[in-house]
Amino acid sequence: MKKTKQEDVNLGHKYAKILKIGINSTTKDQVLRFVSARLEDKTKFYIVTPNPEIVLKASNSSYLSRIITDSDISVPDGVGLKYAAKFIDGTTLNIIPGRKLFWDILEIANTKSLRITLYGGWEGDTQKTKEEIEKKLKKLDIQAITPPIYDNNCTPINPEERKKHKSCMARLKIFQPDIIFIGLTTPKQEMWIRKNFFNLQATGVMTVGGTFSYIAGSSKTPPGWMESLGIEWLWRVITDPKRIKRVLNAVIVFPWKVFLWKLGVGK
Repeated sequence: MKKTKQEDVNLGHKYAKILKIGINSTTKDQVLRFVSARLEDKTKFYIVTPNPEIVLKASNSSYLSRIITDSDISVPDGVGLKYAAKFIDGTTLNIIPGRKLFWDILEIANTKSLRITLYGGWEGDTQKTKEEIEKKLKKLDIQAITPPIYDNNCTPINPEERKKHKSCMARLKIFQPDIIFIGLTTPKQEMWIRKNFFNLQATGVMTVGGTFSYIAGSSKTPPGWMESLGIEWLWRVITDPKRIKRVLNAVIVFPWKVFLWKLGVGK
């Protein structure tokens, strides 16, 4: 039997070494070749972008863990995962920032003149992101949707929000995007994929977290030197003190749990 193009793309091994959560050891070029092949063959795929905070949450949720591990690509987004992998079993993990991968995939979609949907973000951020993308990539057909308010199971919180959810799903089905980018918090964005993606005609979907806020300018991107040193967390605390609890989970609770895991505690 002739292989499809995506079967010829080697993504590297997937392993479940970081608190039982599956992460791909791969490169950005391999990910982009995989995405391009899947889009050309119109074979469904979904990409998640776990960082230390997300891995920590998934370690306490078998449902979220399964969604991440079952993904076609689980992209390590956060230098803490690199240190954790090296500490646990010596694996060298290539970190791929999700918000940069987002632009790379948009470039592929642009060369193919595809339809994309931006789903998520705060009110106004998603539309602003659409406008910023359209300034740079002229061949894309872009739909921007601000979603209803979901609880942590990605269920609309009341009857009014349920109506909005149904309206959003109808808009997606009419537009028929090739790729959907989900910009919600975890675990909402991952659960949205499990609950909705396979009922849609879209070929691919990717979680992008707070990317829309960065592009829209409502959140400030960290300086490059902070990224290279792996201290983006400090920038987040400085620019948005409300995130202190999330940051502490990523830089204190996560390393401590990894340390205990290495000792065999909690396996």
